[in-house]
Formats: sequence, structure tokens, C-alpha cells
Amino acid sequence: MRRLILFLLITWKYNDGTQAKPLDYTNDVVPLIQKYCVDCHSDDDAEADLNFDDFRSVDDLRSDTKAWIKVEKMLISRQMPPRKSDQPSDTERDKLSGWVHDFLVTEAEARAGDPGRVVLRRLNNDEYNYTVRDLTGVTSLDPTQEFPVDGAAGEGFTNSGEAQGMSSALAMKYLDAAKEVASHAVLTPEGIRFSPYTTERDRTDDLMSRIQAFYRQFTEDGGGSAVNLHGIKFTTNQGGRLPLARYLAATLAEREALKSGTKTLESVAKERSLNAKYLRTLWETLSSDKAGGGTLLGGLREKWEATESGDPAELVAQIDQAQKKLWKFNTIGHIDSEGSAPRWMETVGVKDLVTTRHDIKWSLPVGSDGADVVFYLITDDANDGNKDDYVVWKNLRLEGAGKPPMQLRELAALQRRIDEQRFKMLGLTARYLEAASAVKVGSDISKVASAHKVDEEALKVWMDYLAIGRSSGVKVEGHLQKKINLRDGITGLAADTPDSLPSVVANSSDKDERIPGLAKAHTVVMHPTPTHFSAVGWQSPIEGKVRVEAFVRDAHGNCGNGVEWLLQHRVSGKTAVLWQGEYELGGSAEMIPREVTVRKGEVLSLVIGPRKNNHSCDLTTVQLVISETDGDERVWDLAKEVSPNIQAGNPREDSHGNSKVWHFFQGEMAKVDRADASIVNVPKGSVLEQWVTEKEPEKRKDLARQVQALATGPVPD
Repeated sequence: MRRLILFLLITWKYNDGTQAKPLDYTNDVVPLIQKYCVDCHSDDDAEADLNFDDFRSVDDLRSDTKAWIKVEKMLISRQMPPRKSDQPSDTERDKLSGWVHDFLVTEAEARAGDPGRVVLRRLNNDEYNYTVRDLTGVTSLDPTQEFPVDGAAGEGFTNSGEAQGMSSALAMKYLDAAKEVASHAVLTPEGIRFSPYTTERDRTDDLMSRIQAFYRQFTEDGGGSAVNLHGIKFTTNQGGRLPLARYLAATLAEREALKSGTKTLESVAKERSLNAKYLRTLWETLSSDKAGGGTLLGGLREKWEATESGDPAELVAQIDQAQKKLWKFNTIGHIDSEGSAPRWMETVGVKDLVTTRHDIKWSLPVGSDGADVVFYLITDDANDGNKDDYVVWKNLRLEGAGKPPMQLRELAALQRRIDEQRFKMLGLTARYLEAASAVKVGSDISKVASAHKVDEEALKVWMDYLAIGRSSGVKVEGHLQKKINLRDGITGLAADTPDSLPSVVANSSDKDERIPGLAKAHTVVMHPTPTHFSAVGWQSPIEGKVRVEAFVRDAHGNCGNGVEWLLQHRVSGKTAVLWQGEYELGGSAEMIPREVTVRKGEVLSLVIGPRKNNHSCDLTTVQLVISETDGDERVWDLAKEVSPNIQAGNPREDSHGNSKVWHFFQGEMAKVDRADASIVNVPKGSVLEQWVTEKEPEKRKDLARQVQALATGPVPD
């Protein structure tokens, strides 16, 4: 067939409408080509990549139809032969162009349905993106984001394979894109699905958010609990609550219709977008005619029946109150771990709510500025009526470390005895001051007391109050000298031990850091050991009254068992505890500010120790602020003064230029004095201070009589 077509092509008949003459390619066409074309398009000089010497057979003609398409365009547009070359006559041009045209038409008809060899076409960038997204269902995938822009191949945008390039670099990008898409695959028991995320955590969070979104259709926000995590405050448990008010409102509004049967529970649930199963459970519970007077459900039924307004607010409040008593929410992060709760929500049985005996222990706070501390004992009927209720308070007493319990019933008599003894001792103030003046280094206190006819123990109290025989300077030992640098901005001092504990560390940066445990920006944290405490001390560079403020907070609240702390006022040979306590995991405490009279060289120290000898995760944020209440009213702020450069020295100077004020030290927990010793100092500017500083004996006696008159007389205005 193809041979026949070629024969017809070569023996094409030229017909101008008046005659027909056989046209032979070799005899009629080739001479024209040789006459006008071969000078520029032959083996010797083939311009424009066109060589007519290549067309020597039928197969040669048919193998390069593109060349003949170009020839036809040049002939029709009269671009060839060039103007400077010999030009064919119109008859010759028509004969040649007509033959070429019919050759191309004939060849196109012969090849219809058979385009021959074509370049395999790939998807362009957009098609590839859309295909991957359709197959995976992940609309965020963009596998071609690193691909080069699709080419236009000279004739504008085209989907033909010849217009698309495929370099080795692009092939590698296809492989990388395939790896990226494959990283989104998730194996499931049913097969494979694709996720927008590639990490296990993100996939889990995505599934959780989808589950929550499903339940959010039937729940509401509210009922959150305030949580303070490392100083970050937020509300938890605030979502997923049953919209009880909507269900109760539906039962109230449709009560008569449901009782009469004109409406069904299913239709009410559909109208109000409620869950039909729960609505039925609630309706059957509230509309039941079972006897239940005096019970929780019985009381709810009575209130529900008596509610005519359609407003369920009182019912919701009563149910909410019962839920808080009957259910306990546990910390999710510790569920099912050793010693922790087995589930998030636990029921609290009625037996746990009602008790016949309860032991109460409460630490009495220290009164500020001499104010009384009032402790109230209150009982209530728990809103169930006071019939047959009674409470017996038994064995009310005060207890102190190392002291026998003091029954409250004995306090009145004790107070009378104290008042009598105090008045008797104050009436002998001048004599006690004279005896105190007679005490010298090495004196026998017993003989001095006997010679002046005063009580020996009372004389010792006066001597302690007047600071006779004791130095105010305190020697701080156990300084932390090892410098530790955890990373930029996190530096500190530690004991020279393998684990660098105990330690004091400061965060001088502007951001919170985990080391582990949270060291907030511009704060100081401390860490003890099972046997040694870590402490910071302020050695007073002044004499006078100061205001002391402090707080401690668990900086590693996801493990451990909390810490023990003490704030001590140390003088030579005596230590007073201004504030002490302990907290459990995640706890914190803030000191009620106290005013303390200090002498130069005395020390206020904040001590952090392990709770129950367990120091794991005991990193503790500490703050100590000491403010001068008179004079220059200077302030010493631990975090502000120390956190910028904690390694400047130990001891180190304060921000006011006083040397050896801040101390960072350690000590044995077994030697910590937890008993509170009283430290008092003579008030500045008082008559008693004048007596202390007076050297003239007669003037001293006169001042002693004035002190006695003030002590035994009425309280001055």
C-alpha cells in the first residue's frame, strides 16, 4: 500500500484546469531543486540544516517530512530562494510548491493513526501536585515545590512530551518528592492511609483533635481548673463537658408533651440537637415515681418537678456541687504509674465523704508587727439540716518542736502566771541592768545574780537581749567554690563533688531555660543533696530594722517529692527561724513579709534541703528581698544583684558597694537547727539604747530607773 502511495506521489499529475501532465520527481522536481536550491543546501554547504543531497530514495523522502514542511513554508512565503539569487518563474514556483504540498498531504494521509515515535509525556507540575493530593487525600502536599518551572518549548505552554525536559537533577527531585510523599504514609490494620504530618507525635495530636472535634458537637466548654505549671498559669479540664443545662431545659420545656405522649424523646432530641440516648436516661431518672425522699436523686426529682420557670440554673448548680463531691479528677501525666492514680476520674464513695473522726493539724502563721493571730473553730451542717448533728472538739492543744504539748484549757492559767512573772521581773529592771553591767568576760553568772539578788535565768535573758557577752558577727562556712557553666547564660557555683551538688545556679539570659528543670529568666535556682542543703546568705552591712520577703517554688515539677526550706536569722551562737516548711511535687510558698532588727555582721540565710532525704528533681527557684525600713531605705534583691554574674565572687559585694554581703554555701542537713530561738535587739533611739552606750556609772543608774519606769508604767502614746 505504502509503495503504491509513493508511486502516486512521484507520478503526481499537475493539473491547472486545462491540461493534465504526469509530473515525475526525478525528471521534473529534482531539476528545479538543483537549479535554485542546491547551491546553498547540499553536502558542500548545507545551510539551515537542510541538505537535498540526502533525498536519494523513497525512504529518504519519507524519513524527514519535517524538512519538506519547512521547504513548503519558505516557498509559499517567497523567502526562498533569497532575493539575491536566481528566482524561479511563477510556473516553476507553483509546480515545486504544489508537488511539496501534495507530498505532505499524501504522507499525512498515509500516516493517519500512526504518529510514529513520540517522546513519552510526563505530568506537568500542577498535574503532578493535584494527582498526589487526590491519591493521598492530603491537600497540603506540594511535591513539586523544588521543581523548575515548566518550560514553554518556544511555542507557548504545551503538554507535548517534546516540550518537557528531564535532566538528571530533575529525576533526583522526583525521587526526593516520592520520599517526602512516602513519609506521610501510615500503616494501619486495614492498609495504608496518608497523614498531613510525618512525626508520630503530630499524627497523634491530629487524631486527638479530630476525636475532640467529633465530641465537641455534643459537649461544651467550662468547668476548668486553674493550674500553675512552673509559673505558667492556664486552665485545664475546661472542655468536653456535657451540656447538662440544655438537656435539663429540654426536659422542663417538653415535660407535659413527653408525659402526654404528644412528643417522643427522639423528636425532642432531634429538634434540639441532643443525644437521644442520654436524654432518655435523664428523663427516666427525673420522671421516675420511685420513692427517694432524702436521697440525692430524690431531692433532684423534687426540685425538677417544682421548677416551673423552665430555667435549669438551680438544678445545674445542685448537680455540679454533687459532682465535685462524688468525683475526683487526677493528674493525667501520672496515671497508672507506681503510686499514682489508676484513672483520670475516680469516684469518691459516700463513706469517704462522711467521717466520724478527723485529725486536724494546722501551722499557726507568725503575726506581723505584733498583731494577734486568730484561729477559729467552725462547724456546719453541710446543708442537710442540723437535726441530730453534733461535733466534739477533743484534745485541743498547741505543739512545738522539742516542747511538750500545751492544752488550750491550760492557756488562761499560764497567761496569768506569765503576766505575774513579767510584772515582777520588770519591777526589778534597774537591778537587772545593774547586774548586767557587772558581768565581765569570764564572770560567774550565778555569783553575779546572787550578789544583786536577782534570778539567774532572768539575768541571762537580759544579757541576751542586751547582747552582752555575744558578738554579732557570724562566720559563714561551707562556701561553694566550684564554678559551673551549663551553657550560655546559665552559670553557677557548686560543691567540689562529682555531680557538682549542692549548687546555686543563675539564669542571666532574657529567656526561660530548662537545665533540666525550669530556670526562668533572671532568676536564681538551688539544688541540695540527700544529706546537704544549698543556701544563700545575706550578711548585714547595716544596723537597723529591715523588711524580709522570700518565696520558693518547685522548678522541676514533673518529678521528685518536693523540698524543705528554712529562712534563718543567725547571730553568734544563736539561730532564729523566721520561716520554714515543706511542699510536695510542684508546690511553692511565699513568706508573709516580716520586719527584723539586725546588727552588722548578722546573717539572714535561705536554706533549701531535700524532703525526706530524696533530692531527685529538687531544683528550686528562690528569691530573697531585704529592704531597709528607715535611713537610706536601701534594697537588696537576690535575683537582680546575683543573676547577671553569680560567679563574680563568693562571698561577693552587694549593689551598694559593701563587701562580702552575699554568701553561697552548703551544710549538713543533720545539723540544721529547726527549733526557733528568739533573737531580739535593743530598739534604736530608745532610752535602753542610751543606757547601753552610756559609760558614766551615775548616768547609767539614772537611765536604768527611767527604763524601769517605762516598763512598769502605762503604755506611752
